[in-house]
Amino acid sequence: MATSATDLITKFQRTYPDCSDTRAGELLQDALFYICSKIELRNVEVALTSLANGTREYDLNANVTQIHSVIYKETSASTTWKRLVGTNIDRLNLETPDWRQNTNESTPLEYYVTSANSSDSAKNVIGFHPIPGTSSVNSYPQVAIYATQYAALTASETMPSNILSDDVIIYYMCKKWAERTHRDVPTIQKWDTLFKVELAETEAHLRKMTHNEDPSFFEGPVHTMTRVV
Repeated sequence: MATSATDLITKFQRTYPDCSDTRAGELLQDALFYICSKIELRNVEVALTSLANGTREYDLNANVTQIHSVIYKETSASTTWKRLVGTNIDRLNLETPDWRQNTNESTPLEYYVTSANSSDSAKNVIGFHPIPGTSSVNSYPQVAIYATQYAALTASETMPSNILSDDVIIYYMCKKWAERTHRDVPTIQKWDTLFKVELAETEAHLRKMTHNEDPSFFEGPVHTMTRVV
């Protein structure tokens, strides 16, 4: 499916011609960000190749919306790769109250995601526990992060070909436009229901399964980008 941003806006405006191109473009980007936060739409591999002994947290692209797997690679040999366990700050505070003060350095076993202590509120960091005890030399050790990352769709770009239907985007745009302007509850509920059904089927399609199977059976640990400080 070679559907561009312009095509998506045109399809949406067939239902809501009163929505300007500018506002429709904003709705489209909102839809893409939300959908990328829910399903594995645009996957990337990010490598942290400059680990520093004694440094717990590292910058993470603010457009990363999900983390599916994090691998600690001591060397290039696959026998030295370890999958890290996803955790969060609430759990660390509960189970290991002194984790912030503990400066012991070792091979990381767990990772977490939080917002950075920065004036830029969109900035995320990924942290490791225990603190990495070895600095990278010639890119090793390194951490490989397998994630979903949002990217704005320009007018000439096309949606990924593995999208089951344009409807998953169109329905979200219709739902948001109805919420913001028409405020007709039955209409909003209609678009919301259609969107959720389409999103579930799209996710099932991406997982190569039928829409009535239970996704949790196949689902590994997914770390969504919640802000916990």
